[in-house]
Amino acid sequence: MSIAKNAANPNAAKLFTTFLHTPEGQKLIWKWSDTDLHTYPESPLAKEIADYEQRGIKFRQYTVEWHLQHPEALLGQRKAVPILAQR
Repeated sequence: MSIAKNAANPNAAKLFTTFLHTPEGQKLIWKWSDTDLHTYPESPLAKEIADYEQRGIKFRQYTVEWHLQHPEALLGQRKAVPILAQR
């Protein structure tokens, strides 16, 4: 989550973002978007990932550090953006 620099109510946005990190907030995110933060032990996505890992599937997280170490990944992104932007 991020909060716009010029948010009309930045404190309310901070409280809402904090709420989304609670178990109740994560349940709402899961209900409305079928995703949540897999880093929370009770998250449905964490359970799905664990099931896949038990079957031998490995996941990779693409962090900022990874992207800094692999600048070639930007080339693919630059090619994909115009393709995806076409209607």
